[in-house]
Amino acid sequence: MKINYTYSLAEYEAINKARQRRARLAIWGQILFWLLVAINLGAGLWFISVAWPLKLAEDWIYLGNLAIAILLLAGRFIGGPWYRKWYLRQQDVEGRLVDVEIDETGIRTNVGSLGSQAAWSDIRRADEEPRHFVIWINRLQAFSIPKTAFPGESDERAFRLLVKDKVRDQDLVK
Repeated sequence: MKINYTYSLAEYEAINKARQRRARLAIWGQILFWLLVAINLGAGLWFISVAWPLKLAEDWIYLGNLAIAILLLAGRFIGGPWYRKWYLRQQDVEGRLVDVEIDETGIRTNVGSLGSQAAWSDIRRADEEPRHFVIWINRLQAFSIPKTAFPGESDERAFRLLVKDKVRDQDLVK
């Protein structure tokens, strides 16, 4: 089966979401992040409520905890997306046509003059995101194939069955 699509930020984000979903201790990282934000917000507001009535000359010091909480949130919701867009631009694949050939031996891709191939035995795992299939070659590299690239529902179903048959560690929805 042959498909093609134009690589975009959505494909790159699907890889990142699949990586985060499967990461060890990911839930603990989320809990720790929100705990730090809550502690810094609470401490900052408490320090300000205590310092404000006393009219201390060093009131600005008490804003430090609030600043830390704001920086944590800005890093997560502004810095993170900016960095992912920057990193995608550095790869020089955004907006390029991706040709994918899938058969019983494996997956072959061509992006411009760059080609890669992976035998099914070399594929580490497969994940399904709401709009993409993510096929992992190793812990860092993956093929991200949008579901809209498949010409029809039968082709998507055939791909899903092939992945279920060939990839041992897979997390497909249907």
